[in-house]
Amino acid sequence: MKIGIVCPVYKPITQLTPGGLEVFCNTLAKGLIQKGHRVFLFASSDSHVEGVTLIPTAHQSILSLKKNGNIDLITSILNRDPSITSLNNRTILFALKNESKLDIIHDNTFNTDMSFFSDIFRVPIITTIHIPIDTFITQQKIQSQFSKRNNTYVAISDYQRSLLPSIPYVIKNGVNLDDFSYADTAPNSIIWLGRIDKTTKKGLEESLLIANQLQIKLDFVGYIEHEDYFLKEIKPLIKSNTQYRSPFLSLKQKSLFLSSGKAMLSPIGWEEPFGLTIIEAMACGTPIIGYAKGAYPEIIEDGKTGYLVNSSHDDIRGNFITNKTGIEGLKEAIKRMYSLTPNEYTNMRLRCRKLVEAKYSSQLMANNYIDLYKKVLSGAV
Repeated sequence: MKIGIVCPVYKPITQLTPGGLEVFCNTLAKGLIQKGHRVFLFASSDSHVEGVTLIPTAHQSILSLKKNGNIDLITSILNRDPSITSLNNRTILFALKNESKLDIIHDNTFNTDMSFFSDIFRVPIITTIHIPIDTFITQQKIQSQFSKRNNTYVAISDYQRSLLPSIPYVIKNGVNLDDFSYADTAPNSIIWLGRIDKTTKKGLEESLLIANQLQIKLDFVGYIEHEDYFLKEIKPLIKSNTQYRSPFLSLKQKSLFLSSGKAMLSPIGWEEPFGLTIIEAMACGTPIIGYAKGAYPEIIEDGKTGYLVNSSHDDIRGNFITNKTGIEGLKEAIKRMYSLTPNEYTNMRLRCRKLVEAKYSSQLMANNYIDLYKKVLSGAV
């Protein structure tokens, strides 16, 4: 098959891009190529995936603009300047211009903007939903008034589909297991990985606060999307026991970091559609401690691959091993992790790796998408 993968231009599509959606596009493209398919990648010119045909839809990504010192422009874009919509539309027009080369188009524009153009295309389109379902529902209500042809939509978690059962398919994200080396033991530090972003609650503030209260070591890596937020809200919480590390320069460096934690702390404050970083960590054998929000309860097996914590007394998602809620619950879960015997802890790390191998490999993800592409092309959907 000739498959067009349409991506946003916020960041380049590479194996080390600091963004889950971009890593997803990279991983899927490589998986499809390995299966013998031809992939056309519609993305910024600074993108790179070996084996794809790159069709640049912008001369550089927004991330490259920031690296080149265009802070004022980045601030405008991150504040949802209307130019963002124009950038997405530009990418869609490139896909339309090249659709004669394609059998199917896989839309990964962050706000599912391609839905508004779906009846203009002749080739079938599937859209993976990378955004919260409430945002998606609002967009589709608007889209239905303008475009009469529906896409085939794919959720990335059972949690997403539970909020909108009319979504026909669930295909969960995957990681290339060859990129993440399993380690059966680790030092005693806690790790955190994610975007440092004031609009998406990834839990860095809470993680630093807990590390300071418990006087444990916390190493964290994150791409700083909002400089003011980092300087005013995060930097004051960095103490002698906490260390900020620069973004990774290689996959080996990323794998070593993810395998180095006693646990990954992930107290998300929003309804996470999936959570790619936690399966990357588990692929390295690192257990997860996180709030039971979004897709986390279906990925983390409480007491087996980490600990789930209810975020508050008013938001009880399950009867978990950790009795307390909120920050006190996270602290209790960390203490439980440190109290495991060496054998218990090693077994937990092994279960983490086995879980990812069984449910979240990039090969399984690619096969599931290939099956869906064939269904769509045969008219079976």
